[in-house]
Amino acid sequence: MLGGGGELVTIVAGVDGAELAGRCAAHLEATHPTVDVVVYEGGQERYPLLVAVE
Repeated sequence: MLGGGGELVTIVAGVDGAELAGRCAAHLEATHPTVDVVVYEGGQERYPLLVAVE
């Protein structure tokens, strides 16, 4: 998703997605240090993660 560019990645963690969201954020911060990463606790039941790139 960042191949086309992007400055901000927003991750919204679902009910059981907090650990996965944290691991994704850590990976993004390590591999793309110039990109800002924000994680929110969304609490959605259907999807463990929602991801947006801006």
